[in-house]
Amino acid sequence: VLDWFEKAKNKKAIEFVICVDEDDPFSIDTAKAVSRHLSSVRVIVQNDKPFNAVKAWNASAKEAKGKVFLIISDDFVPPNDWDLSLVGLKSNWINEKWVVRVNDCNNSSCVKPITLPILTRKRYDELGYVFWPEYESIFCDTDFTDHAAQDGIIIDARTLLFDHIHPTCLKRKEDHVDEVHSSKDRWASGQAIYLRRKANQFKAEAFAEKRSIDILAAWQAYTVGVKSPIMSVSLEGSLWLEEIGRAHV
Repeated sequence: VLDWFEKAKNKKAIEFVICVDEDDPFSIDTAKAVSRHLSSVRVIVQNDKPFNAVKAWNASAKEAKGKVFLIISDDFVPPNDWDLSLVGLKSNWINEKWVVRVNDCNNSSCVKPITLPILTRKRYDELGYVFWPEYESIFCDTDFTDHAAQDGIIIDARTLLFDHIHPTCLKRKEDHVDEVHSSKDRWASGQAIYLRRKANQFKAEAFAEKRSIDILAAWQAYTVGVKSPIMSVSLEGSLWLEEIGRAHV
């Protein structure tokens, strides 16, 4: 959070929403401690089970007030003056329906998905979500990207490098959280959702959310395969950017 603020040109135009899962009291306390020191940070406690990253990002984006949304995680690192660079990409774009493709190592090529979205409020209001709510993790970014491409609303800003310290960028090794997000079950589930939505041209549709039937049984089955159960932290962020002013555009 401090890194994003310190690298922003106009700090008064930036506000953070940190979304933490209800069953993670340590992270809730930590996030609230940050918000007490920084008035521009708010904490949202997500209580819609089963928990996943897509729910956290959508919940935090729902609280946004600004004109430009940046969906971020703790491994997404901005360049200096990132806010000024974004606002100056195109005249008046922040008031229109756009999605921005920056270079985050996964986006050196247009065929790769926009892994951490940057979009305008007008696009968000049109959809009512950032990621289609049926996803848990895998394929949500592919859906987001292909939908924006289909609508012809992607601004190519790959001259802006936002460092993404992610295993797919060969910046670090995969950890337990990565393994959960990219598990075979989530891959199969996400791919099925994506193929169905793509065939339907990403039109809005009703969906039946997948719910856990027996949480205790699922946890016991998981712990059989590991010597020491690993507790993971879910801390997802939505950052929004107000208009800086015509002098900076």
